[in-house]
Amino acid sequence: MNKKIMILGGGTNQYPFVMAAHKMGLVVVLCDMDPNNMSIDYADIFYEVSIIEKNKLLEIAINENIDGIFTSSEPGMYSVSYIAEKLSLPSIPYQSFLTLVNKSKMKKFLENNDFNYPNYIQINQDYNFEELVNDLDGWKSKIIVKPIDSSGSRGVNLVDDLDKLNHFLDEAFSYSKSKNVIIEEYIEQKYDFMIGGDIFVMNKDVVFWGIMDSMRNLEVNDIVPTGTSFPTSITDMELRQVKQVIKKVIKLLGINFGPLNIEIMYDKSGKLYINELNPRSGGNKIPEILMKATGFDYYVNVCLGACGLDGTKYEKDKIKYLSTYVIHSKRTGIFSDIFISDEISDNIIELTIDKQTGDKVKKFSNAHEKIGIMFLEFENSKEMKVKLKNINEYIKVNLQR
Repeated sequence: MNKKIMILGGGTNQYPFVMAAHKMGLVVVLCDMDPNNMSIDYADIFYEVSIIEKNKLLEIAINENIDGIFTSSEPGMYSVSYIAEKLSLPSIPYQSFLTLVNKSKMKKFLENNDFNYPNYIQINQDYNFEELVNDLDGWKSKIIVKPIDSSGSRGVNLVDDLDKLNHFLDEAFSYSKSKNVIIEEYIEQKYDFMIGGDIFVMNKDVVFWGIMDSMRNLEVNDIVPTGTSFPTSITDMELRQVKQVIKKVIKLLGINFGPLNIEIMYDKSGKLYINELNPRSGGNKIPEILMKATGFDYYVNVCLGACGLDGTKYEKDKIKYLSTYVIHSKRTGIFSDIFISDEISDNIIELTIDKQTGDKVKKFSNAHEKIGIMFLEFENSKEMKVKLKNINEYIKVNLQR
């Protein structure tokens, strides 16, 4: 196999893709500002260049005559979509990509194409606070404040008291590269989880549906995911509807290749809302847990699909009941240890702890404040449902007094 793939970035997130491409015999063109990056030993060709310099990268791609390009680094995704479109390589059209990564543009897309969407307002730093409060007065619900261009729930907050609105707006602006914020009406959900997970598109068709339950710890907040479980527990009819809506988005945006991380919800009346469709895989090891649950090798298929090659086969009906759990603290303090109940210990198949005794930890408000992550396996859906419902009692973070 002598196809040539350009991978932007050689850090932790890109390493599995570089390894997969290398093992399959693809020629790896690696681009990174750091000549000592962890993936460089598995690259055939290396360029010391920033992954956001899209025109310089385009010149390299043309000179190398690449067959595909990919990154899982969010800053580099702009370059990937731009270059792929210029060279007619598999990817998401550039303007469609810009829609998916901008919360305001995505809301406008949903509005213009007859999808359900909540009331929303976009503001910049020149907003008038009194006028904004007047506009929000008729919504009759809590509101969510979000930077239009951040990820990992950074700068996202639920506001139930307008006296706190200024504080949360300042926080959202601090996380927005473009200094724009979207305020949207809070939707009371049917379930105590978001419908999440990853899907994978090749040749404009969804070849892998990794639909999951995305859990929340309601004692902390209902915005930041605290784990994902597979398969989803929504009804078969709801699953069909979710797939139908996602396919409609893919068709309208002309998406021909790539992963999509989804966040979808049902309100209490049964209306379906797309919260986000991100042009990347999910964080907190979603590709890895889906690989264990289904056998679908995400890293291999991304590299193959990026080069226009057929993906690998997997047994669609052979699944395992698996979940992740993000270890997190309800309070800010000094980390002591983690309590794990005997009720759940036998289900743990993998455990990673990123903190040591004495480290400072923060109250869990975004994905970057996790203490660790674990994989769990269950015998059946009933066991998974019961144990995950009580998991915050089975696993607790102890802080030093």
